[in-house]
Amino acid sequence: MKVNLLGIVIILLFGCASGTDPNLGDEFVLKYGQSTSINDQNISITFTGVGADSRCPTGVLCVWEGNVEIFLDINSESYSINTSLDPRIIFHDDYQLELISVSPYPVYGDTIDIEDYEIRVVLIK
Repeated sequence: MKVNLLGIVIILLFGCASGTDPNLGDEFVLKYGQSTSINDQNISITFTGVGADSRCPTGVLCVWEGNVEIFLDINSESYSINTSLDPRIIFHDDYQLELISVSPYPVYGDTIDIEDYEIRVVLIK
């Protein structure tokens, strides 16, 4: 019984590990420093950095929502994309990458470490 249980656990672990790359047209999340390849496409995306984050923090009344600039590499070419300023969409070859959201959202008095940033993006053709 122990051998069968161990076999099932191994199959489940390896079964879950495959197919983690997103498909074209699917929204997906990248953490700072993380890369992914798009299934059935010859394209790789890496979240490489965060520029100025001027988004209006929770707990503050602002006249403008602010902006955060995100740096990405697509097939080793560097790009920047923004939440409120241009460019809001990256064009690479026949693809378009749109930034859906950036988290965490700033809170007044708190600092966001770069390792805590996550972006939600979608790639379409």
